[in-house]
Amino acid sequence: MQGIEVLIAEKMDGRKLFHEQSEYIRIQAVKQVRIENKSPEEVIK
Repeated sequence: MQGIEVLIAEKMDGRKLFHEQSEYIRIQAVKQVRIENKSPEEVIK
């Protein structure tokens, strides 16, 4: 019985990790877009 609980816990943890990774990628993409939308002078500041 305990083995099944461990598997479920690992699966939940895997989903959490995947969610955190996709959130991080989304934030990086937003930062990149903000940089691209600025003029070079604004990026230097």
